[in-house]
Amino acid sequence: MILPVGQDRGRWSGSNIRKQKKNIWNSYEYYLKHCEAPMRWNDLFFFPGVIVEFLGVIVIVGGGVTGQLKLLIAGVGIICIGSAWTFIRIVRRVRAGAGSTDPGIRSPADALSEKPADSTVLYQDHLVRISGDSITFHHYSFPVFSSSRQVFFRDIGRIDVKKPDVLTGKWRIAGSGDFQTWFPVDWHRPSRDRIFHATLKTRGMNIGFTVENSSQVISILKEKGLHIVEADK
Repeated sequence: MILPVGQDRGRWSGSNIRKQKKNIWNSYEYYLKHCEAPMRWNDLFFFPGVIVEFLGVIVIVGGGVTGQLKLLIAGVGIICIGSAWTFIRIVRRVRAGAGSTDPGIRSPADALSEKPADSTVLYQDHLVRISGDSITFHHYSFPVFSSSRQVFFRDIGRIDVKKPDVLTGKWRIAGSGDFQTWFPVDWHRPSRDRIFHATLKTRGMNIGFTVENSSQVISILKEKGLHIVEADK
């Protein structure tokens, strides 16, 4: 074996190799902590329904082996229940905006340059709360749960400010008509002067919303550097 000589030999000494291994391990730990979104039990939202469906398959097999019609019917019923359970959990996850408050996978540079959360309230009414770095939509999930959803400015690609009509959601109190844009609850939406459509960079549905003072909200969002597109301009 030919060993390096001179100054290069010091780079291959035992202490330097151990130091490099330690640096690599520290970098890996930093990546796991700051850059990669860890696996959580909430990510297995489909698992209970799959288990129920699997039990239904076992019951059907048992009914086929024993020739009992009751077991076959029961197995089909269990599979239907499991499928319905999975569908409901998927719908709830879409409505809740899975991953909206989760930064997801980021590069080390993004993690280092990320600014601390700014919780200063710039605007608030019964429908939304706008802070220094995010918008919180009240009564987001409907009708099963009336929870709120926080969306950070960095996750918003653009916001279109539209005139209220049938196509933009004037008569939509809550929910979605195209499975692309979700509207939180607003019982007075038909009387609002503007309707906002937020296009998100993250996975999940975009958000259509209204506020009590649209002029003030537009001004605040522009000051925060968001891409605002007004229909009448």
